[in-house]
Amino acid sequence: YEIASCLVGSEMCIRDRLIFLVESCQRSIYKTCCFYLNDHALAEDAMQETFLKAYRRLDQFKNHSSAKTWLMRIAINTCKDILKSAWYRHTDHRTSFDALPEQGTWDQEADTLYQRICTLPFRERDIILLYYYQDMTLEEIGKVLRVTPSCVSRKLKRARSLLREILEKEGICHA
Repeated sequence: YEIASCLVGSEMCIRDRLIFLVESCQRSIYKTCCFYLNDHALAEDAMQETFLKAYRRLDQFKNHSSAKTWLMRIAINTCKDILKSAWYRHTDHRTSFDALPEQGTWDQEADTLYQRICTLPFRERDIILLYYYQDMTLEEIGKVLRVTPSCVSRKLKRARSLLREILEKEGICHA
């Protein structure tokens, strides 16, 4: 089954549709939620909430975009809702020393780049995440963000430029 046909087709029962959706998209949705929330437990909660929302709205999927694009939009909105919530703003999100990975198990360059990407404005961060971390096309990103592919291209160029400026200013890379 293709993901989109799973959502609109009548061959599968609703339970099977949900199972198929979760199995097909779980990893990419989880990665997106981790990127936004920077917390594995919150990312798991957001991922579950994403699939619950998708399940409740299966009948609203119109097949105008891919199912992955539709799910990604739900996941991003779910993460943004969590970040805006009063609960999130009033809790401590610092990682304890014991929870940090052991030295040598993570790539310092990748970690530095990830931290700098997180400092970008939401729109630019969204585009970097979807383009580089989810391997989505400009057209797919446009559908997720509800903008034209040319707008995505301009914003991607701007995001790269902003990121380059940040990295150059910190002496991490040179033009």
